[in-house]
Amino acid sequence: MNANGSRPGTARRQRDPAELSDPNRQEDVPPVSAWWFRKFSSYAKRYLRRNFYAVRIARHGYPPPNLSGPVVVLMNHPAWWDPLTGLFLATQMWPERVHFAPIDQRALRRYRILGRIGFFGVEQSSRSGAKEFLTRGVALLHQPSAMLWITAQGEFADIRLRPVQLRPGIGHLLQKCPAATVLPLAVEYVFWEERYAELLVSFGPSFCAADRLETSAKQLTAHCADQLEATMDALQQIAIHRNPADFEILLQGRAGVGGFYDFWSKLRARWRGETFRPEHAAVHE
Repeated sequence: MNANGSRPGTARRQRDPAELSDPNRQEDVPPVSAWWFRKFSSYAKRYLRRNFYAVRIARHGYPPPNLSGPVVVLMNHPAWWDPLTGLFLATQMWPERVHFAPIDQRALRRYRILGRIGFFGVEQSSRSGAKEFLTRGVALLHQPSAMLWITAQGEFADIRLRPVQLRPGIGHLLQKCPAATVLPLAVEYVFWEERYAELLVSFGPSFCAADRLETSAKQLTAHCADQLEATMDALQQIAIHRNPADFEILLQGRAGVGGFYDFWSKLRARWRGETFRPEHAAVHE
């Protein structure tokens, strides 16, 4: 996203030949509209509120309070909702940062609006796609305020699938960007007591790529997979207990069954002089 919030279509200045030869030149940073980012972030928040009972973060799973320099957020990839989940967390926790994310080129052609808010297309399972990912990733992570959100599994994967396996590009990227901090993020979409699902998230301990420069790209990828798997395991352990006290609510969504059931419950509550509570869990209290 442009720091000055310029909209698409703004004329660009001419660059000199020396700048154009720089492998980290500005052309490798996806052009983003701050105006569209704000609009789509608001839409994403409303959309999550309409489709989930709550967005919850594990009490043990808050990110470090003072992240500095470029950050790679390493997410698992369980569902279609992941980009909206990442977008919500980005604006909720780091509104001052600049956010980017790779996405399959075919998906970007289908959802073109994403290209204006920090998503950039990558051809999966091809050498040219891997090269494009590295070129753009390196350029982005040379910006101190950048956060790069990556679903490094590369495709949808069930949250119970073990071992967690990541695409090799993440290790190569971290080798080229040792100043980057890596922050694992586990995400689950589960049904508890309500009609609508729960959206559960938890961050794991961060680590710096510079601390593991003695390892190969393959070993870096394996370490990232281990850290993400541990974060997913920790979230899974508390998710199966269905105890809301283990979480804090980031966004309260919709409750109730709807239709005749809620209509009858409202009438009954009014007749008894009680306050109508649409939550299904309230029936068992």
